[in-house]
Amino acid sequence: MILPFGISRPLILLALCGTLAGCGNSLGGWFNTAPPDTLEPEDGYDPIVSDSRRPVGTITELRIDPSPGGVIVQANALPPTQGYWDVDLVRVAEDSAPASEIRFEFRARPPIGETAVGTAESRDLEVATFINNYDLAGVSRITVIGQSNSRTARR
Repeated sequence: MILPFGISRPLILLALCGTLAGCGNSLGGWFNTAPPDTLEPEDGYDPIVSDSRRPVGTITELRIDPSPGGVIVQANALPPTQGYWDVDLVRVAEDSAPASEIRFEFRARPPIGETAVGTAESRDLEVATFINNYDLAGVSRITVIGQSNSRTARR
């Protein structure tokens, strides 16, 4: 069968095969590549950023309140001046604490620039975290560590 302009189907088929053969390298890369062995980027991951916050002040209060599925650990600390920020209870590595104890450090970033000392009420920092029942299994003590002291609650 001859198509308009005198072109036959076999000629069109031959032209199409030649065109696809020329694109073989780019198409072959899409369809014939093996999946990667890892999801890690070729240049690797960025280095782990460590927490630059330090234990802060004096721990003035520690409370453990029951909650559905675990407990809420609340702690207050008194830093030396006003302006401490980015407050958190950071769990201390398991190898430095006995299996029956969970330890946290009360950490914060120091103020940027000079700040006033102010009253104790104006410097008071409060933070809380949740510990689930699974992590509490076998634990008899929870300790919060500050710069100059620590407080422990026993079950």
